Amino acid sequence: MHKVRGREQFMVFAFFLSLGLIWMGLMPLWQGPDEPAQFAYVQYMEHHVFPPRQDIVPAGQSPWLYSPSSAENMAVTLSQRARVLQDPAAWFSWTPYETAKIFRAVAHASASAQAATIGTQNYVEIYPPLYYDLIAWGLRLLGLRNVLYAAYMARAVSALWLAVLGVVWNQVLRSAIRQSVLRLMFLATAVLAIPTVGMLGGVVNNDVVMDGASMAVFGASLAAMQNPLRFISWKGAVALGLLAGMVIWTKEEAYLALALSLPFVLSSVWRKQASWRVRGAWFGLAGATALLVAWPWFALMLHRYHALVPPLTYQSAGSNPRTWGFVVRHELLSRSFQMDMMVTQLFFGMDCPWWQPWISISWFRLVLGAIVIWILLGGVLAGRGQRGWALAMVWISAGFTMLWLMQGEYNVLTGFYFLQGRYFLFLLAPASWLAAHWWMKWPKVLQIGTFIGAALLSLATMSRTIWRYYHHSLLSYLLGHVVLLAPPASINLSRICLGILATAVAVAPITLLAYFRADTEPTQKSHKGV
Repeated sequence: MHKVRGREQFMVFAFFLSLGLIWMGLMPLWQGPDEPAQFAYVQYMEHHVFPPRQDIVPAGQSPWLYSPSSAENMAVTLSQRARVLQDPAAWFSWTPYETAKIFRAVAHASASAQAATIGTQNYVEIYPPLYYDLIAWGLRLLGLRNVLYAAYMARAVSALWLAVLGVVWNQVLRSAIRQSVLRLMFLATAVLAIPTVGMLGGVVNNDVVMDGASMAVFGASLAAMQNPLRFISWKGAVALGLLAGMVIWTKEEAYLALALSLPFVLSSVWRKQASWRVRGAWFGLAGATALLVAWPWFALMLHRYHALVPPLTYQSAGSNPRTWGFVVRHELLSRSFQMDMMVTQLFFGMDCPWWQPWISISWFRLVLGAIVIWILLGGVLAGRGQRGWALAMVWISAGFTMLWLMQGEYNVLTGFYFLQGRYFLFLLAPASWLAAHWWMKWPKVLQIGTFIGAALLSLATMSRTIWRYYHHSLLSYLLGHVVLLAPPASINLSRICLGILATAVAVAPITLLAYFRADTEPTQKSHKGV
């Protein structure tokens, strides 16, 4: 496999970083998935060495509880989060005077001695602290105490993680798409076609770290299967061990990705080892490296919960338990439920009211779902015979099955939903790798057409988000006519990135057509000469 050039990786890093920064400004603070609780975890790690301990929730009581600092609680309350989140007809109509007043009030609350008092978090504490600890270290280093500024700094860190995900994603695709321009076009098409990915890179949420870790695991597994000789040295053993250990510190879905990949990686390396002694030394070194990195988290879980994986938030029956028959009939086999889960939520984030004009149109969801199925099935057929095809199929089938089994168990015990569309994004690596093989068989015009469609879908999603929350157009936001409760530097950076993205989307189709035309002309001339 050829190496991806540094300039190309820089372009990918900058593009994904810009996408995260755009959503950092577009999505109002505290409106991202679980964002108040996620930031409370960050603040907790500012003042504690170990992550918070999970509380047992008695039957019939809601587990969606967290104990934020008084400053965060004030910021969430003054931002009118609950009013706008719960009422589809409500939106923000700030004035500069109101936002300045809120900033002063939050700054005063953040400076008080009680502002650092954070209680036990109850439903995000099952996540390992890597994402939260890094942000907490940055806040301590910069001395940021104002909750509003600190929250936007945390969002900027999410954008950096999204950029890292993009670089890893580009590496994963290199075995499916050799040509750099085509690979970049497919990568841009994929991320723009799923606005949820960009949105998660613009809010305080650790999903982007988990998705990046899963992407790295799949990429390393592909590399080990396609060229195992690169990994049979002690350096390869240490590298794979370090990756496996670091994945443990991200999120539980990445554990599944690691478990699904290990048999393929180990069997590929095993066959290239010269003797049993060499094999034992290699596996011992890789395992010891992984354990050295991951043992503090495992030790903490064993001490607190007597398990290697922390339990789900509910440990006892909730107020409305279900049966497996209900789960199968009303969820797994329900067309409307599956469309909401696998199309609406997966592509457009949470099933929240700002998508209502689109998702209520049955033909829109059916068309989008049909396109996804067509691309995936085409990828399954086109990728047959490729090294890594079996790995990708096992990832998708086992990952999908395990998530639905967890959803069923959770629903049976509690009567509440556990699964969300964004949880399936850890399968993005194998799904996109398969789809890339199918996409490469398309005509160039169709490839460019899918890029244009994905870009328009992403811009339309951004436009709808601004309208939902502020009743303004995307152009008004770009020109600075929308008053937001956010630091001016963050908003200006978001607007600049949005302007660059819109310009690039407008210019890219013409540039790509000219490039492909210039690329085919020498070939045609050479055929004529022959």
